[in-house]
Amino acid sequence: MSGTSSSASKLRGYVGRAADLRAGKITPRAYLDDCLKRIADQDGAIGAFVTLNKAGAAKAADASTARW
Repeated sequence: MSGTSSSASKLRGYVGRAADLRAGKITPRAYLDDCLKRIADQDGAIGAFVTLNKAGAAKAADASTARW
């Protein structure tokens, strides 16, 4: 492939956001909310997720945010 597609270049996974998390620019909960929004926006076309444990993920993200 000669380059990155425009939609792929807009996605920032964990590796791309790790420095922001470490620096406190974003919280684990904010990162989770961003991920859940991207899943909601894109998974209809992709079909990668059968189920999501949003409550469990939110609880874990909130606990992680409290530790940061």
